[in-house]
Amino acid sequence: VVSRDTDPVRYESDPGWRQFLHFYSDNNSCLRRSVWEKIPYPDVEFAEDQIWAHRVIEAGYAKAYADDAVVRHSHDYGPLERFQRAFDESNAFRVLFGYSLCGTPSKAARAIGWHVRRDIGFARKNGIGLAATCGQVARGIAQVGGQMAGSHGHRLPGALRLRLSRDKRLQRSLPVASA
Repeated sequence: VVSRDTDPVRYESDPGWRQFLHFYSDNNSCLRRSVWEKIPYPDVEFAEDQIWAHRVIEAGYAKAYADDAVVRHSHDYGPLERFQRAFDESNAFRVLFGYSLCGTPSKAARAIGWHVRRDIGFARKNGIGLAATCGQVARGIAQVGGQMAGSHGHRLPGALRLRLSRDKRLQRSLPVASA
């Protein structure tokens, strides 16, 4: 699928469409070197791939998505780590692009229902046991909770934001480089 529909009016007025157009994950990607040389990755703490794709789309380039590509990429996060990762992603999308991944309790409830139905259906279809299914459901609920918290992260006290953020906690644990 090649995304070439960059109608300027729709791009400006429809954040969901804009988000769809510039979604990009660099854990399984390829990019044209000449484009990357003109528009290099930004030096940021989080969401560099999303920012890059946003800039590429706004510069008039198209991107392609191969939905049949096979990728093995996993962080094997537990529920707490999934919550923290979702908090960071949601907060970054709010700060960088003005998107709320899950800003209201009703959206959160619908998203949790979707995750639960999807995970239970997958487990039944594939003969996955109760413990593994419950673990996956818990991770899905944690993801939605993290997105909800990240959408409102700017309203939280700094110490709480730090505790909820996986990225910030990891950064604080890194050794400081000496000159």
